[in-house]
Amino acid sequence: MNNGAVIVVGVDGSDRADRALDWAIDEALIREATVRVVTAWHVPLVVQAKAGAIPPANNSLEDTIRQAAEAIATAAAARVRDAVNTPVETAVVEGDAADVLIDRARDAQLLVVGSPGHKTLSGNLLTGSVGLQCALHAAVPTTVVH
Repeated sequence: MNNGAVIVVGVDGSDRADRALDWAIDEALIREATVRVVTAWHVPLVVQAKAGAIPPANNSLEDTIRQAAEAIATAAAARVRDAVNTPVETAVVEGDAADVLIDRARDAQLLVVGSPGHKTLSGNLLTGSVGLQCALHAAVPTTVVH
């Protein structure tokens, strides 16, 4: 039974996003919440190639990136459905990842993102820029999963 609670989780196909998704699935089970899987994408201004940086040639790059983002969101939603009996929503949105996640979490109870978890020389974990931006600017509690 769903109580109207929504957990937003950012996914990008990385291991850190998979860990965040697993954490969000566990939390959705506890809260009986809908899981909203969000994937942000954008076309880079330039593409790095062996010959140097070149501008994208046509819309096929945009289509390829969008389709890859859609596949990532679809796979993540399938993982949620396989793990827990709760409603799942997906959103594949063009834009900066932090901005998209913050926007899509406005009506949620929780935002979950992964962190690359870089270590400093002292051994402390650093939070990636998306996780940091979400933690600082989201209107809802944010969990950064390492």
